[in-house]
Amino acid sequence: MGKMMTAAVLTAVLVALIGCSHRQGVADTTYERDDVAIFSEAAEGDTMPDGLIRSVRWIPLEAAGQQDLSEISELTATDSMIVICDRRKALIQAYSTSGRFLYEINRKGQGPGDYLEIAAMTVTPASIYVLDNFASKLLRYSIADGSFAGDSALPFLAWDIEAFGDDDFLFTFIPQQTVAPSGAVEGTGYAVWRTDGDLKITESYLPLEKDATEPFGTSRYFARAGNDIIFYSPKYGGSYFLFKRGGDPERYGVVLTNPVPDGSGKTLDELNGHDWHFMSATPLVANGYAVLDIAQGVSGEQRFAEESTGLVYSNSTSWARNIPVGIVGTTDGGFIGHISDNYDQYRNLVEFGFQRGDPAVDSTLRDGGTALIVYEMARPGNRD
Repeated sequence: MGKMMTAAVLTAVLVALIGCSHRQGVADTTYERDDVAIFSEAAEGDTMPDGLIRSVRWIPLEAAGQQDLSEISELTATDSMIVICDRRKALIQAYSTSGRFLYEINRKGQGPGDYLEIAAMTVTPASIYVLDNFASKLLRYSIADGSFAGDSALPFLAWDIEAFGDDDFLFTFIPQQTVAPSGAVEGTGYAVWRTDGDLKITESYLPLEKDATEPFGTSRYFARAGNDIIFYSPKYGGSYFLFKRGGDPERYGVVLTNPVPDGSGKTLDELNGHDWHFMSATPLVANGYAVLDIAQGVSGEQRFAEESTGLVYSNSTSWARNIPVGIVGTTDGGFIGHISDNYDQYRNLVEFGFQRGDPAVDSTLRDGGTALIVYEMARPGNRD
């Protein structure tokens, strides 16, 4: 649907190796708040200090189902399982927290319970939801075993979905410069809206000016942050928004050393043709830390940021110990990264100081499988 993922890469050396809100039924309320700069890029070469990452643990994923994962588009970790979406293969797989395969949702088709695409996925304590714009449906599957549990007609087009619960959803859509907007969506007039379980809009946020567009899409617009939900679009430059169950969203800023001039009015070609820094994906936030995807022209990398210092740390160009590797999700205590079908990347990371996995990890990656990387972060302000 026109979405473009900006690849997160390692540092130059390692690469070579490897608003406003509107509540339905009440008067408009104005939400105006200046950006609160909670993260700023550290000085060049100021890398993440030792002690902020308490431990790194590998989880080799058991060979599973009818298909192997080709990519991890979305990942949600609960207390008892890890749910992974591969949009390219229109596939969802569930694993135990130790990597044991549990079940697979692999239902691309046109029959009952089937979908034509997985535009996005979200998980609640009871359900897994699949957003299918091609079939204009929101499909629900049991999180216990992946069985089909029903679907609802989708009355709008959306890039992404996230859920506070089975009766409380957030959706987003912003037309892109390279994709013709849908007239049905154009009428909503907002970047984000909230619905009940019947997909009736209950609140709308971030009004869009006429003919508003964003320069490119992202691999995800929403991300979980504990019980809250983070929203980001390239349209908003260095700002992102924190949604809670109640109240208006809070708007936060990231200060970059060489930001895109004049905010969101640049085309993708212009962004790629300059040395400007910009966020290319929604931040992942956990336990007083964040992982930010920072693009610079046509290249980019993930970086760790620390809330207590407000710094976005540079990645080391000489060793791999404290760098983020393919971060795609969060846990209560940190982040989850991954390597898929890339044994050479694993071998080179270990050579340059990254935590080595056990023989099962080595075997999984040698055989073309996927291994997750769990980063356990130190308690905020505690580096012992």
